[in-house]
Amino acid sequence: MEPEIQRNLEPLHAHEMLKELKTLQTMRDFHSCRQEEGQSVSLYVHKIKGYIDNLERLGHPVTLGLDKGNKHKKSDSQTAARGQNHRKGKNKQAYAPKPKILPPPKRENLAKDSICHECGEIGH
Repeated sequence: MEPEIQRNLEPLHAHEMLKELKTLQTMRDFHSCRQEEGQSVSLYVHKIKGYIDNLERLGHPVTLGLDKGNKHKKSDSQTAARGQNHRKGKNKQAYAPKPKILPPPKRENLAKDSICHECGEIGH
């Protein structure tokens, strides 16, 4: 046994030490397990399943992160980000609209406010 493992297992009782050693060995086997060339996938999966069952029996459940559910369902953040455009693109604008430039306000007497083009004076 490696000295580091022996130091870690010293405070344990014999039964706990044996259980921990079995867990360590199963974890090593599980992580080093590779599908051999020519080996069928079903045999490989059965072997991995055996390691997972052993670890669960020893009190170390393995979570593989395989979620069974609707693959096509979008997350809440995606649906919330869309806002009002939730009807399959019916309300989306194809381009950004041009800003409307308002005309200047109309003046009562244009002659008083305008500048003469000949002399440059205002209002004559």
